[in-house]
Amino acid sequence: MTLERLHIVTYFIKECRDAYKSLGVENVWSRYFAGRAAPMGRVTYETIIATFYNFSPAMVKEHAELVWETAGPESFIAARLRGADAALQRLLGGYISSPELWSVSSLLEDVALHGAPEGKPLYSANLGVSIPEKPHLKLFHAATLVREYKGDIHNSILLGSDVSGLQAHILLSFTGHRSKESVMSSRGWSEQQWLVDQRNLQSRGILLEDGRLSKDGLAFRVEIEDKTETLAATLWNKVEDKALKTIDESLSTLNTQLSASKELPNFTPTYEELTM
Repeated sequence: MTLERLHIVTYFIKECRDAYKSLGVENVWSRYFAGRAAPMGRVTYETIIATFYNFSPAMVKEHAELVWETAGPESFIAARLRGADAALQRLLGGYISSPELWSVSSLLEDVALHGAPEGKPLYSANLGVSIPEKPHLKLFHAATLVREYKGDIHNSILLGSDVSGLQAHILLSFTGHRSKESVMSSRGWSEQQWLVDQRNLQSRGILLEDGRLSKDGLAFRVEIEDKTETLAATLWNKVEDKALKTIDESLSTLNTQLSASKELPNFTPTYEELTM
C-alpha cells in the first residue's frame, strides 16, 4: 500500500500537477493519460485504450488523441520526475536525506527491475526509463514499476476471466468499493453501457437480478484478486528475509510521513476489502 501511495503522488500532489501544466496541458485527464503512457513512447490513443483497460474508449480518445501535439513523451517523463522530486522533498522533509531512505531505495530498485516483462506493457515500458540518481526518485521509480507490474497482471487476469474493464468496476461497486456515479464520471462510461454490462453479469449468475453480488459472484471476484496477488508476489520471491524486513520497516516510516500530509487519498486495497 505504501508503494502505491508513493506512486500516486504523480496524480494528486500540486507540484506534480504543476509540472505537467508547465508543458501546456491543462486538462487533468490529458495529463493523466500522457503522463502514465509516456514511457511507451508516442503511442496512439488506441494503444492507450488497450493498455489502460478500464477507461471508456471514447474518454481516452477525447483526452489522448492529440495530446502529443502539445508535448512529446520525453517531456512528460521529465515533468513526471520533476514534479515527484518537488513533491517528495516537501512531503518527506528531513527523512529524504536519511541513510534509511538511501538503503531502501536501492533494495527496492533491485526488486522492481527483476520482474518478467512478458505481457506487461506498462511495466516493461517503465523498465526502459532511466533510473534516477536521487534516492527519493529512485524509490518513486521503483514504486511505479511495482505498481504497473501488478496492474498489468490484474488486467490480463480480468481479460482471461472474460471481465471487461467496465464489468470490473461494476463488480467493485456492488462490493461497496466505488459508487456507480463515481465510476461513470471518472472512467467515462455511460448509463446505457453500464446497464448492458450489468445484464451480462446477471446472465452469468455473477450478479443477482436485484443487483446484489451472488455468492458465486463474490467467490469469482475474490478469485480474481487472489490470482493477482499471487502472481504479483513473484516480484518478491527472491528477496532475502533480511532485506524484506528492512523494506517493510522503511515503508512503514514512509507511510507515516505520507499519511501525515493528508494530501493523498486513504484507501484499503481491493483484496483486503473483499476478504475482510
